[in-house]
Amino acid sequence: MSLSNVNFKFNLHVKYFSCSLGILPYHLSSLDGSRMTILFYGLAGLELLSSLDQKLTPNDKNETIKWIYRLQLSSSSIENEIPCGYRGSSCFITSTSDKNELCSNPYDHIHITMTYTALVSLLILGDDLSRVNRQAIISTMKYLQLDNGSFVASVLSSESDLRFIYCACCISYLLDDWSGINTDTCTDYIKNCLTYEGAFGQVPGAEAHGGSTFCAIASLYLMNRLHDVVHDKKQSQLVQWLLNRQSEGFNGGIAKLLPISKKNAGGCFLSDFDGNRQERDIRFSPCDS
Repeated sequence: MSLSNVNFKFNLHVKYFSCSLGILPYHLSSLDGSRMTILFYGLAGLELLSSLDQKLTPNDKNETIKWIYRLQLSSSSIENEIPCGYRGSSCFITSTSDKNELCSNPYDHIHITMTYTALVSLLILGDDLSRVNRQAIISTMKYLQLDNGSFVASVLSSESDLRFIYCACCISYLLDDWSGINTDTCTDYIKNCLTYEGAFGQVPGAEAHGGSTFCAIASLYLMNRLHDVVHDKKQSQLVQWLLNRQSEGFNGGIAKLLPISKKNAGGCFLSDFDGNRQERDIRFSPCDS
């Protein structure tokens, strides 16, 4: 089917993203602990469709900003091993929680992905991040980084892979403070995820994957270490691997189907290899459909 015949349903997309900002349907109840990330996707989608101001009034934006800040676990330090950042939702805040005593519930902890999506959401909403406890969050980055350079998502998580390196790099970039990351060991870990195919697996030894390759390239790019890992022949091999992922969009890897989440991941960084950082403001409007 020719792309010229594709009818982009602009209004339905706007409606869908708008609905994600409200009460979720019952079949999505399992995602309640990740409401911060769902909020981010909804806001980012509306912003890309140039519809954020039409769907959210100034009061709506202010209330959303307040909600995000209420989910901040903040402290002047990480004494008593209490990481600081943002929760995914209020579902783990119990009636016994004291706002002046962090983590009174043993399961009430921050998550590195929720911290990243909270910061981006605040910026989309026009907040100046003045109420973000920057130093505490940066200190937490040190606490969550492992000796091999990777990051765990939270103190309750045993997972450590490129997804959370990407979140840590984004947080450091947004807060303009890289003192919380050992970029040398982080770069080494990413390099160890490079496969014989020329792309990146989620962990060392894993098969190359579109999503993990995005996390690797984006992290290296933000750290200004891209060409320390991907250069010369490796760069050409990676570009070829990415181009081979094309069908109607981009699939996640060799012999994989085309999930919606990967349709834009493969193409996001093909232009990163020219060595130039360019500000690009891409928006969609009804006339683009």
